Amino acid sequence: MSKPKILVEIIHKNNQITRKKCPIDEDRVIIEPPKRGRGGAGWQPKFYHDSILKEVKGWWKFKKIIEKVQVIEGSNECIRFSINDDYAEVNLGRRDLKRFAQAEILHLLRYIKAKIELPLAFWLVVGLVFVNLFLTFLIANRFGVI
Repeated sequence: MSKPKILVEIIHKNNQITRKKCPIDEDRVIIEPPKRGRGGAGWQPKFYHDSILKEVKGWWKFKKIIEKVQVIEGSNECIRFSINDDYAEVNLGRRDLKRFAQAEILHLLRYIKAKIELPLAFWLVVGLVFVNLFLTFLIANRFGVI
């Protein structure tokens, strides 16, 4: 029987985010399973109910709710998003918090796309209008209208 999976966003030290689906085992996300021999413990950070983020993708009838958790590379727990005062304290230093904020901004900037097609089409139409005016002026001058 297969284990349920959840999307995990791993935040690396160089502000990159890796996304992968990982199985859940009770209250742990199995990112790297334990290896046999050589005593490898693997990487299984613990997550709580307030660690799960819900992201809505799609439009109108095609909406899809994706549940995900975020974890900083090498940590033992997933990032918790709670309003409760008991969990307001974060185990990040000032530099790490700044890097995390920059990584989140870079992650969100990925979704902003510049529309280059509209200005390019506008200038093509303006150029065609000027060419048309120029040719009209030449033809009218040739036949003596002007």
